[in-house]
Amino acid sequence: MDILYYSNYCKHSQEVLQFFVRNNLAEKFNFINVDKRRVDRKTGQVYVQLENGKEIMLPPNVHSVPALLIPNENYRVVYGRSIMAKYEQVVQDIKELSTRGNGEPIGYSLGTSSQQISSEKCSSFLASSDDLSAKGSGGMRSLYNYVSANDDASQYTIVTPPDTYRPNKLSTDVTIDKIESKRNQEVPNMAPPIFNGLK
Repeated sequence: MDILYYSNYCKHSQEVLQFFVRNNLAEKFNFINVDKRRVDRKTGQVYVQLENGKEIMLPPNVHSVPALLIPNENYRVVYGRSIMAKYEQVVQDIKELSTRGNGEPIGYSLGTSSQQISSEKCSSFLASSDDLSAKGSGGMRSLYNYVSANDDASQYTIVTPPDTYRPNKLSTDVTIDKIESKRNQEVPNMAPPIFNGLK
C-alpha cells in the first residue's frame, strides 16, 4: 500500500489530502504525519512519531511533503501536485464508470421488462418522512420520465388551448385607441407649470 507523508502545517499537503478524501481514494493509502519527528544524533536518521506513540524511520528519499512513497515501483517517491496528477486518470475513470458518460449519477435498475424497478438520483425535499420510509409511497412516485429519442414525439405533446382562443376578460370592441381617447377626455389638458425667477 502506498504511503503519503504529510504535514498539518503545509497547505500543499492539505490540498492532496482533500483530493484523496473528495474522490474516495483515502482507503487506498497509509497516511503518516511528519509533524512530530526527531533526528538520531548518532546516525543522522529522522524518526517520525506516530499517534500511538511508536516511532518509524523516515525513508531517506523523502525530503519534503507532501510525498507519496510507492513501494511497488521500486520505492519511488512522488512530490507535490504530481501526486494528484498521478491519480487524476483514476478519478476520471471512476466518474465515467459511475455516470456512464452522462456527467451525473445514474439510478440503478433491475430487469428489462415494462415492470422494471428503477431508482431516482435524488429524493424530493417536498416528500414527507413517511413517504420516504420503507412503508411509504415515495418510491412509487417517479420524478423523471425518460423517453428515447427514437420514440414518436406526437404521443408526448402538451395539450394547449387552440390558437383561436380569446380571453373573456375584455370585450372585443375595446381597443387601445378607445381607452386612450377616454383617458384624454377624463383628464384635462394641463400645461407644464411655469417657474418665474428660477434659473
